[in-house]
Amino acid sequence: MRFSAHSYLSRLAAMLHQHADKLIIGALAGPVALAFYTVPVQLAGRILGLTYRLGSVIYPRVSELAATGQQSQLQSLYLDATRLLTYLNFAVLAVIALAGAAFLERWVGAEFVAAGYPVLLLVTLALLADSLTTLPSLVNDGLGHPQVSGRFALARGLVGVPLVCAGTLLTGITGAALAHLLASLLMSALFLAWVHTRTVPVPLVRVWSQAWRPGLLVGAAAALAVLPLKWLLAQQLPGLSGLLALLAVSGTALLLAGLRFVLRPQERTMLKTLLCTRLSPTLLPLWSPMKALWLRCAPRLR
Repeated sequence: MRFSAHSYLSRLAAMLHQHADKLIIGALAGPVALAFYTVPVQLAGRILGLTYRLGSVIYPRVSELAATGQQSQLQSLYLDATRLLTYLNFAVLAVIALAGAAFLERWVGAEFVAAGYPVLLLVTLALLADSLTTLPSLVNDGLGHPQVSGRFALARGLVGVPLVCAGTLLTGITGAALAHLLASLLMSALFLAWVHTRTVPVPLVRVWSQAWRPGLLVGAAAALAVLPLKWLLAQQLPGLSGLLALLAVSGTALLLAGLRFVLRPQERTMLKTLLCTRLSPTLLPLWSPMKALWLRCAPRLR
């Protein structure tokens, strides 16, 4: 009952965090401002929610390792999962930030971008800060300390509500998004410092050097390398074709950078073996028809 109560407290705090800002903006700034705020927030939040579900698979494994006293394997699992999930979250949010303006323009119109895109960038940074607490929260709960996650989640909601209210009154929806970012940075830093010195058995310095720093630096370098292409495509390929090209190029650049600089050699080998094992039965039956079609069409193409 104690575990479930604190887990439910975390859920209530998450709902407060997700919906209280919309109620405040709707009441203080009006329904039009609420629409300009909600669209980019939902765009970034829904996409990042997929990676949260991916990270949740660590929970039963953490509980097993903790119950059997395998501390070294628990630390290794935590650092590897944090390194991979940090880069994945950064890559997803970087694509949103790079292509967000063009996507919003295609989705809801060019007049929406001036007000909605700054909100999207600020919310993206806030979600990145929040994403750093995903695995520590799961590990913390798996080790039997749900009260810590629940109380910090509640504090995050209680701190965020007055900040969003003040930001909305001062500068509208941009102020609300900035308040979100400040609350995320503050509470994420406090939570990470607390759990890594009391409940999660990995020093924070080690998490930074072995997990966060590789993913964040590689992701930032790949995103900055693609950034000039964003302006070039906006002028040379306006519209849907430019958006699709930007998504393809940025996604490919981040994928290749992650495969080369974030994955370890043994992880790349394991991934290659897994892909060959899974894809070969699917692709091999298609090889003969594709080869016959090519031999038939090749003379005509020449």
